[in-house]
Amino acid sequence: METAVYVVEKGDTLYNIAKHFGTTVEIIAAFNGITDPDVIDAGRILRIPYENEDGYYTVRSGDTLYGIAKKYGTAVSILADLNMIEDPDYIRVGQKLRLPTQEGERIYVVQKGDSLWRIAQKYGTTVAALANLNRLSNTDCIREGMKLRIS
Repeated sequence: METAVYVVEKGDTLYNIAKHFGTTVEIIAAFNGITDPDVIDAGRILRIPYENEDGYYTVRSGDTLYGIAKKYGTAVSILADLNMIEDPDYIRVGQKLRLPTQEGERIYVVQKGDSLWRIAQKYGTTVAALANLNRLSNTDCIREGMKLRIS
């Protein structure tokens, strides 16, 4: 699972950190073994799982595999197989689930030095089309390891 690293600053709250990274307090707390989310010390290093990666879903409190499958228009068995889940009744908060891609869809993993423009040129598409397909509001904000849908 890919994560961002964040050093807690004086005055930070898990709520504000979660909001900044587009995730939840529960996910950050579970991922970092925090038992009291109201108490975090300045200087503490937190690992934050990426929430917005297309093609993946991070399990939240109250989620079930059935509910996630229904939300993404797939079957529990497909999600379980794709993520090597032996017991479909057991998923954990913070767990990152790979979602099935559409038939014929290609995924590109961003490499160091890539730009959306270079990727668009390589695959015969446009920056606007890639941004739209991947729901990117800032076309200058791609990072190494990010997974992009190409078609």
